[in-house]
Amino acid sequence: MLNVSNNYIAYFLAISVITTEIGFSLLLLIGRNTAIPSIALISLLFIFNLMIVMHIRKKSEISCQCGGFLGNYILNKGIVARNFVLIASLFLTLIFPPSTNLLTLLDDIHQLVFFVYMEALSLIILFFYRYINHAAYILKNIKTG
Repeated sequence: MLNVSNNYIAYFLAISVITTEIGFSLLLLIGRNTAIPSIALISLLFIFNLMIVMHIRKKSEISCQCGGFLGNYILNKGIVARNFVLIASLFLTLIFPPSTNLLTLLDDIHQLVFFVYMEALSLIILFFYRYINHAAYILKNIKTG
């Protein structure tokens, strides 16, 4: 087990792991090449699982931020199970790489929003056309009535 007594090394390792997780997650989100970030994140999760299982077998009661912002948990089998679900989903990205990336998705959303605006503008024009025709009909009936 890794026993780090120097606080600076522990801080550096913690920052490195967090930066690596965020960096590879962003690369997955962008979707240009999903193999490298998937393999890196699978490796990290596998290493974390090994360390957690070792501590569970020792019956150590260690609290961690394994839930991130969700909470501070005592290491348990549920965390291991959750990590295996994450590993399985990352394996799926290796087997079935996503066909679209975030940039394409954002472009599609932009086009969809433009389409919705154009539809709304068309409905507004039709409404005013109908309103003007109805007003003209009323005015015509008032004059002739």
